[in-house]
Amino acid sequence: MKRLLALSIVAVIGLLLWSQVRPVTAPPPSPAMPSTPGPGPSPATPSPSVPSVHPMTADLGPTPGRDPHAEPQQVLVLLDAWRRVTGRFPVAEDNAGLMRQLTARSGNRPPLIPPDHPRLNARGELLDPWDTPYFFHHVAAQHLDVRSAGPDRIFYTDDDIVASPSRPPPATGPITP
Repeated sequence: MKRLLALSIVAVIGLLLWSQVRPVTAPPPSPAMPSTPGPGPSPATPSPSVPSVHPMTADLGPTPGRDPHAEPQQVLVLLDAWRRVTGRFPVAEDNAGLMRQLTARSGNRPPLIPPDHPRLNARGELLDPWDTPYFFHHVAAQHLDVRSAGPDRIFYTDDDIVASPSRPPPATGPITP
């Protein structure tokens, strides 16, 4: 009985894995089906329940009523979504290298940011609301800062906007053994 249960579980897991890795193909048209597509979604159209990119990418870019100073925090949330899926923040030498990872498909996983997103420049860099490429600072394996040069478009001045993961406040007071 235990063997039958174990075999059934293995078969179900195998079917689930197979359904995830097999290529999706459209069925051949039957004689009763018209050869021209009719109304409704085509087989290549993604399902509405499965987004083709992260929903927060729509929030990047100019939106009436939204404070542009909040966008670096949104970028950090997107990068944290990557970290939660992969176990680490994306690592690259520069903004364009980091965006190449986020705009690429990985297996069945869609890109985090669409490669044609309006906030990506010709070099593939993600731009802040003032059209300056963001600076991504890897502080530690699980800590990444997102820096915007701000309205003056010059890094490391008073108007820079830095989004950083929240950290616990430093301990104060005497240290007791």
